[in-house]
Amino acid sequence: MFSKPTTLKISRELENINFMKALKRKPLVVKANTTDKTIFFANAFGYDFSAFQKSIKHTRIEKDPPKLREHIIKMHVYSTTVTEGNTASEKDVERVLSNLGSKLSPKEVMEIVNAKKAVDELYKIYKADLSIEMIKKLHSILMTNLVENPGEISYTRKRIIGSATKLPDSKVEIDTELEALLNFYNKYKDRMEPQILAALVHFLFVSIHPFIDGNGRVARLMHSYVLLKAGLPLFAFDPNYRNAYFDLLDKGRTESAEEFVQFCIDKHKELLEKLADDLEDV
Repeated sequence: MFSKPTTLKISRELENINFMKALKRKPLVVKANTTDKTIFFANAFGYDFSAFQKSIKHTRIEKDPPKLREHIIKMHVYSTTVTEGNTASEKDVERVLSNLGSKLSPKEVMEIVNAKKAVDELYKIYKADLSIEMIKKLHSILMTNLVENPGEISYTRKRIIGSATKLPDSKVEIDTELEALLNFYNKYKDRMEPQILAALVHFLFVSIHPFIDGNGRVARLMHSYVLLKAGLPLFAFDPNYRNAYFDLLDKGRTESAEEFVQFCIDKHKELLEKLADDLEDV
């Protein structure tokens, strides 16, 4: 419907805002990028995401096994806090959760205690519908005594250290994108593999970044919420891979989220298999 020069001009403009990538110019061959912005647009136009799902390699993991649950909860707490810079070891987390002393700072102890309380709350409420109020409640528990006004959305300029990404900072942007996230989840919760959907919800929430701090921890709880809804274990990964985690999050905002989704699925499965093997050896 456009002339060749107009088509090329449009393609360059769409590349500049990371909507797509030109694979060839003559003839013009393009690949749509799966970023936070394009996911919201695709959702608005009713895209079924079947092609995206086919691009992700995954095998179903076991249903949430009761014998592993306590260990998975500890690993989630360890993983989510250490990913954000907490210096705790697995042993430190066990000691804090057992009310034993440690050499951690009071702030680090509080992060661990709050993370466990938030997981306990998630197990109580995950059968309810996902809502802004649920997200705020989880943030309030996670960030009590760590930030001012925990549970309140921050409409201020924020930035991610080491990333050039411009985060939404106005009330209109943040509120609209949070509603778009809920719309996306509700539209695809029965049409998308839960492991893929969980990772995309995780990715989209971190890209909205509505709180002054604690966004990653909330995102990993939301990831876990989607998995629990499907009867699957909490999300966690070995925090030694946190640099790759942050790199792929950033790549998802500028190029495509496929590698981030694949990372979440693969590393979660690896951790669950390791936990199962460790328990068998005991």
